[in-house]
Amino acid sequence: TTKPNPTRTPNIILIGSDGVTADHLPMYGYERDTTPFMSTIIDQALVAESNYAQTGSSWGSLIAMFTSKLPTRTRVVNLPDALIGDDSYQHLPGILEEVGYTNIDITYERYANASLANVRNGFDRINGKEVNSNPLVARLGKVLPVNSQYNLDLLLERITDRVKHIFFIQIMPNPFKEVNTLTGRKDATSRIPEMMEYVNHGDQPFFIHVHLLGTHGPNYKTTSKTFSQGREQTKDFEVDFYDDAIVDFDTYIRDLFTAL
Repeated sequence: TTKPNPTRTPNIILIGSDGVTADHLPMYGYERDTTPFMSTIIDQALVAESNYAQTGSSWGSLIAMFTSKLPTRTRVVNLPDALIGDDSYQHLPGILEEVGYTNIDITYERYANASLANVRNGFDRINGKEVNSNPLVARLGKVLPVNSQYNLDLLLERITDRVKHIFFIQIMPNPFKEVNTLTGRKDATSRIPEMMEYVNHGDQPFFIHVHLLGTHGPNYKTTSKTFSQGREQTKDFEVDFYDDAIVDFDTYIRDLFTAL
């Protein structure tokens, strides 16, 4: 087969915020303006009026978007599910890679990391790290049974993380703590700057996928105080703090549009 030769290679950014529901967005009738910027561009946008999540988890839904295949086919619903066989190579990032795109994945470890879902030959950089499979692992993966390369990569990564941690070279991340207690929960602290750095200075054409968790409950560490002014969150899923988390996401989108 011959490689496709597209006449257009626009830069592509796929950005989402976990846990945002339509009934808290003004374009779907919500009384609060949680998206002051996006509301101004709604007439230029394609708005889905009948959109259905493919699973109840970010993991399965993101893989469904990347592959255009239902979870009932790929068997990827939640951790630790992973793509196997041909499904590991049949996805949007892989198609873009073939026609010259540089692909960047910016997510939270253990929640939406494409490499853990065995998305192979798709991304050049994942969460600040270059994707370079160990040559020995790649060779072994070709002769061992299906999914062997994925398992070997995962094993090598876990060994490396633990050895670095033991010798105080690099502290192992604690995904649960990061999402639930640390200031790293604020998406702007690392993920937004990484995206903006690549938008401004990265190789083109690029495909950047960004998955944010600032709107994921039950607790919200928000910059915006539009609806929660002067208050501290005292119980799970408080609406005023949730809506402010959506305002934060809207601000990220505004800043991205401004940069572009």
